Amino acid sequence: MIEFKLPSLGAEMDEGTLIEWKVKPGDAVKKGDVVAVVDTSKSAIDVEIWEPGTVWELAIGPGDKVPVGTVIVRLLEPGETNEHAEEAKRKRGVAAAPARPVAPPSAVARPGAVMPAAGADARVRVSPAARKHASELGVDLATVAGTGPQGAITLEDVERAGKPPAAPPKDRWGEMRRAIAAAMARSKREIPHYYLATDIPLSKASGVAREAQRGAFRRRAHADGGADAQGGRACARALSGVQRVLP
Repeated sequence: MIEFKLPSLGAEMDEGTLIEWKVKPGDAVKKGDVVAVVDTSKSAIDVEIWEPGTVWELAIGPGDKVPVGTVIVRLLEPGETNEHAEEAKRKRGVAAAPARPVAPPSAVARPGAVMPAAGADARVRVSPAARKHASELGVDLATVAGTGPQGAITLEDVERAGKPPAAPPKDRWGEMRRAIAAAMARSKREIPHYYLATDIPLSKASGVAREAQRGAFRRRAHADGGADAQGGRACARALSGVQRVLP
C-alpha cells in the first residue's frame, strides 16, 4: 500500500485545504497525474501523484485543512489486492477513516412537502430506491420532507437531504494577508540575520555640496533681483501717471 502525503507546494506552506478530488477509489493513476486541487491560502494548486497505482482510499474530504505531510490518499501497488491493503493498514496501526457526519436537512420544507411525524419512520411513504439511497448516505428518513404524492419521500428528497451545507465563502484576501504576515514574522524570528556597516568620510563631499548650494543661491538671487528691478520700474511709471491725473 502506498500512502501519498500532502506535499509542500511552496517555501512557506505549512498546511493546505482540499478543494476537490480529481480521482475516486478504483481509478488507476500514474506518475504526474493530477489527483487533487489544494488551496494554499495564496492560490489553488494542482497536486500531482508521484507513484503509479490504483486509488484505494481518500483519507480526507473537500474542505478539510491538514498540515503538510498528512496522508491524503492511499494507493494499491500493482498486483496488490484490497485484502493486502487492509492487512498493511492494520500493521501500520492506521485507524479507519471516521464516518463523515451528514448535514441535517434544511428545516424549511419545499412547497407541498409533508414532514413526517417523529418516530413514524415505519409509516413513512418512501420508494425502495429512496430507502436504499438513504441507507447509503446515512440519512434519517424521519427528518426528510417528502415531496411525492401524499408526502412520499422520493429519491430527489433523499439526495437533497444528504447534500452537505454549502461552505461559507472564504475571504481569500484575508487568508493571503495572514499567510504573508505569518511568513514574514517567521522569517524574522527563525532565519539568522546579519548586518554590515562601514564609515564613509563625507567632509569633502559636504564641502562640495555647500559650495554648490552657495553658487545656486547667488544665481537665483541675481535672477530674482533683475526681475524685481523690472517690476519696480513698471510700478514707478504707473504711479507717475496716476500722480499727474490726481489733484
